[in-house]
Amino acid sequence: YLLDLEKTLTDIKTQKLNLNFNKLSTLDQKTNDFIQKYENKDCYIMYNQFTSKTGRLTTEDTSFPILTMNKKYRSVIQPNNDFFLEIDYNAAEIRTFLALSDIQQPNMDIHEWNMHKFNFKSREEAKINFIAWLYGKKHEKEESFKKIYNIEYIKNKYWNGHKITNFYGKEIDSDNFHALNYIVQSTAANMALKQTNKVFKFLENYQSKIAMIIHDSIVIDIKKEEKHLINKIVKEYTDTEFGIFKASVKVGKDLNEMRKIL
Repeated sequence: YLLDLEKTLTDIKTQKLNLNFNKLSTLDQKTNDFIQKYENKDCYIMYNQFTSKTGRLTTEDTSFPILTMNKKYRSVIQPNNDFFLEIDYNAAEIRTFLALSDIQQPNMDIHEWNMHKFNFKSREEAKINFIAWLYGKKHEKEESFKKIYNIEYIKNKYWNGHKITNFYGKEIDSDNFHALNYIVQSTAANMALKQTNKVFKFLENYQSKIAMIIHDSIVIDIKKEEKHLINKIVKEYTDTEFGIFKASVKVGKDLNEMRKIL
């Protein structure tokens, strides 16, 4: 897995970014600083798979800051081929929790699913309240949450009181407070990157390439002659060993103006 991932990340690192700074219209000081730093520079995305405790990717200091920059700057990033395809998991960590609890994945937005299950007034209310509870905050619906999201079951299965050992065997020293976060986040990260490796191998003989990885999503730089591959690429990324993970699928001519197609 680690070797496959390094091959994937090395391939991404060799792709010079196609940046168009004319896309930025609001020229406040921070935006001007961003333009000045990267406009006359050959920019690449250079990931590091080893600096994060949970296995989530970080970027090197000399990398283009794809994981940390303001989202409004994404419009400057354009494909080297013809268009971008983005596949973004719907609530990957919550779905991972369900998988570790042996609960089948719902084929709908997870926050809407929770909204109906726990009688919240809106999707946003369900999202904010549930995630806050999942990672340590008390909530009046706690007993209802626990009927589906059994935190102690997962802790007992993957934490020995001193360290967690996630689904894939990754070990992290942990106290009780951090145990659930480390179990779920590290498993979700390993799973998503394993799926990314699958997509990389699938595309090896094509001109379309993985352009970048942004947290729980991947962005593919698609050659228009290969657009027939889209459904297969989506299947490679979403068909996990935990079941089908629902994802949002978008296409666009730059990384900001993306149109949802699935």
